[in-house]
Amino acid sequence: MEPLTPPRESCETCGIDLSHNGGHLCSLLRGYSYSPEKIRAARDADRLLCLRMETNENCNLSCLYCYSNSHENRHPHQMSFRGACDAVDQARELGIESMVYLGGEPLLYDHFWPFVEHVCRHDIAMVIFTNGMLIDATVAQHLSHLGTSIMLKWDGMEHSQDLLTGSGTYARIRAALTSLLKAGFAVREGQYTRLGLSACATKINSVDVLDVWRFARMNNIFPNVEIATRIGRASGALTLTNGESCRLIETLRKIDAEEFGIKWFTAHSAIPAHSCGIFLAGAAVKADRGVALCPEMPAVASLADTRLSQIIQESPFSAARYLESRIEKPCSSCEFFSLCLGGCRSKALVRYGSIFSPDPNCIFLNRSTKDSQGKDENGTDMHLETLPSLEEAPHERSVPLRRGNSRSSVGIAFGFAPRGK
Repeated sequence: MEPLTPPRESCETCGIDLSHNGGHLCSLLRGYSYSPEKIRAARDADRLLCLRMETNENCNLSCLYCYSNSHENRHPHQMSFRGACDAVDQARELGIESMVYLGGEPLLYDHFWPFVEHVCRHDIAMVIFTNGMLIDATVAQHLSHLGTSIMLKWDGMEHSQDLLTGSGTYARIRAALTSLLKAGFAVREGQYTRLGLSACATKINSVDVLDVWRFARMNNIFPNVEIATRIGRASGALTLTNGESCRLIETLRKIDAEEFGIKWFTAHSAIPAHSCGIFLAGAAVKADRGVALCPEMPAVASLADTRLSQIIQESPFSAARYLESRIEKPCSSCEFFSLCLGGCRSKALVRYGSIFSPDPNCIFLNRSTKDSQGKDENGTDMHLETLPSLEEAPHERSVPLRRGNSRSSVGIAFGFAPRGK
């Protein structure tokens, strides 16, 4: 792998070299994409930049990888409308620019529309993570009119999608995507789009994820690939090993470089080609008004008895917000830490028991970890010079996929005609 060095002029989020031919092909998601520099500036000003928030825990799917173990029949916590607005208003006092709306399934919230209108009325960019089951043409048009961004679940082709999330979900996700495209969500304004596709990578769909990424790049859509964490409903039989995760990330990097002229100047972050940064300048509010460092982590305080402004000044937020002074080796001495911000803190906590440990999926980790001997927990060779891409490595596909670099091949594989620039 060629050396990764920061370019002189780079994309706001993933470090794409804008002087490189094709660099502007990277679509950023409005309300979700922030540069490491902007994240640190918000932290240093004692601000919050982005609030992650759940208003309800119930969901109309039972995804095998769900970190919150949500399902339709679960006795749900559901925040009152007044409580939800208060949480946003407290975050607004701390300077948030955006809110990432998680679940459960947000559209099942009893007060969904008035809550979304409340947030958007205050010029807060809202990003709604949704499985798409409740999105039709009317809903898509209304959400577009309000100015929201949408992150739509799409894990892969029909066989793997339905296996992970339930029979018939693939077709319904495609219908939701059609409605969102017709409503204009994938029309770029500068380098920003308002539509993302989110795939959760597991052993079942890791190859399919590659074509989700390609499809997004071809259609002015933000590609969001998250590696399933072994918490909630996700089991060890489902989650990728460190070696498999690294191979996936490296393959996505090669696809961007070779097929789209997009260069990453760090090959690892919590989400491929994207800086999360929630530890430094964010917080997560759960449906019971508990406050956590990250949506995948348990609450450490509650808005029921403490204001958000006080919570982020106290432990563990006070330590997590200044992660660089506490991060453990080898991250503490890594030249790319200022760009990736240490990767995923949730995965570090699950694997090593500390939010300040290295991200176990980092492809650079083996360079300075003596006891790893260059292998992951299953003995997979992790040395970068011997690490093949996912497409070069032996694997079993869940379903046959059309492959190729042309715009038509991936578009046909997903049943959509490719969109223009």
